[in-house]
Amino acid sequence: MANFLAPIINDQQEDANGAPLSGGTIEVYLAGSSTPATTYSDQEGDANTWPIVLNTLGVNNQGAGWLTGGAAYKFVIKSATGIVQRTIDNVS
Repeated sequence: MANFLAPIINDQQEDANGAPLSGGTIEVYLAGSSTPATTYSDQEGDANTWPIVLNTLGVNNQGAGWLTGGAAYKFVIKSATGIVQRTIDNVS
């Protein structure tokens, strides 16, 4: 199945005060579950690390994030200290 650009993990992530979420992480799961899902760093299917670690700008350090088409995902965005900033479920 084809890979498509992810609608969530390609944006700068910020904390509640609007500062970049430096060193934060994005955990990606299958929608509605705690089953880790694979994301990709390109359309060809090279896998990202899990979880995705954000750089000092709060951006995915591995470049653009790609997802498998036809699947639904849950994104859990955390601070560098592991505090959940937000959860976005059922993204496809």
